Amino acid sequence: MKKPGIASGNLVVSVNETTINTLTTADPRGEYKQYTVDLSTSKETSVNIRFTGNFNNSVSSAFRIDNVSAINSR
Repeated sequence: MKKPGIASGNLVVSVNETTINTLTTADPRGEYKQYTVDLSTSKETSVNIRFTGNFNNSVSSAFRIDNVSAINSR
């Protein structure tokens, strides 16, 4: 059962329609975290990165996405 007043939500990170990570606002520390994803195994010539957020409307919460980059090392 959710506690009242606690922000609740998650952010799904997908690459080419495949979910690669799900982050949650349940972490009360609110600190910035860095995530790295290796796309070198992909056989695709283009990459579609999608961020989808789902939030509990009863409490204000947010995800901040900063400095997203893709580097071609082939």
